[in-house]
Amino acid sequence: KSRIGVVPDEPRIYSYFTGAEFLEFIMDVFPDKKQEAKKRIGELCEAFGIDYLGKMISEMSHGMKQKIMVISVLMRRPEVIFLDEPTVGLDARSAKILKMLLEKYKNEGSTIFMTTHVLEIAEKMCDRIGIINKGKLISEGTMNELRRKAGADERETLENLFLQLTGEDEDIQEIVSAL
Repeated sequence: KSRIGVVPDEPRIYSYFTGAEFLEFIMDVFPDKKQEAKKRIGELCEAFGIDYLGKMISEMSHGMKQKIMVISVLMRRPEVIFLDEPTVGLDARSAKILKMLLEKYKNEGSTIFMTTHVLEIAEKMCDRIGIINKGKLISEGTMNELRRKAGADERETLENLFLQLTGEDEDIQEIVSAL
């Protein structure tokens, strides 16, 4: 468990904790990483603009909680990171920092799994992409492999590939024209 970090799409944090108490709680759960985590908290809080660790979780917005949840994972530098819609609720600056940190961690050997409905993020950030439709993996590969599977050229976007591979692109123009 200490090798894995999870950032869910909805940050479920004990509401009776302050931000600092929650991070301390996570460090107590993973005592082997406590010293490293303590050193990184300040750096991460500064990077993400967190100046509210003394505030109760129950008083925080979704974005504030999301940042605390992200820090609770990144402070430990796990080998494998799972993120579900990680940029939802984040301001543009924090989302950019998160994306750049994930790229850095990937380059340093971490394995990162991410789910997102924002296909531009997946296209820019992911080495391999899995397309799931109605609960089933229908295609998987690099962008170039997905383009070949769809018979598309090298400029085709992931959004268009997704719609083509799921068969959801057929009536879009008709719908838009009717509106």
